[in-house]
Amino acid sequence: MLGSTVFPWLFSGPSSPRIEDGLAYAFITLGIVLSVAAYDYQEIGLLVSLFCLFHAGIGLIIPSLARLRTM
Repeated sequence: MLGSTVFPWLFSGPSSPRIEDGLAYAFITLGIVLSVAAYDYQEIGLLVSLFCLFHAGIGLIIPSLARLRTM
């Protein structure tokens, strides 16, 4: 829900990045998040924060793909 809420703020306006660039950054961030989760899975606090980052990233990716589909 966080990513879906932030999406209109990030990708609207005169100096907004292209959707393709935002998708690339989101996928890179999610790859790093999943790599850290796969490497260090012992601390609960770290896992919870990575879980929140992952779902925020998914919340950015899904509306981005929907906007690309309508273009």
